[in-house]
Amino acid sequence: MTEYVDHAQRLPLWAVIINEQIIVGFATVKKSSPDTAEIDVMGILPMYHRQGLGRQLIHTITGYSRQHGYSLLQVRTVAEGHYLAYDKTNQFYQAMGFKKLEIFPTLWDTWNPCQVYVMPL
Repeated sequence: MTEYVDHAQRLPLWAVIINEQIIVGFATVKKSSPDTAEIDVMGILPMYHRQGLGRQLIHTITGYSRQHGYSLLQVRTVAEGHYLAYDKTNQFYQAMGFKKLEIFPTLWDTWNPCQVYVMPL
């Protein structure tokens, strides 16, 4: 968890703010190759899901990534079939146009196989 806090201090960061004062989500993006931007972390508080906030955040990130010359956007999450919350996360990314690239069964550990998604920009 502290890794994400450290990254947030040095990576581009966007916050989802409602009522001009309440932060309900955020995302950071990093360069993973000369052609690929990667969503390092992204989250929206569960009570604010399904309101279009995550979709807006993805649109902002894709715009930023295009402006900076990237042709792909990548994100990593836990593969489907392991946790309900991450199954919903996978569904969200697929609905946003991300395509499954590869699963790394032990990148994080055997309980959390890493699903890599990519989206052409």
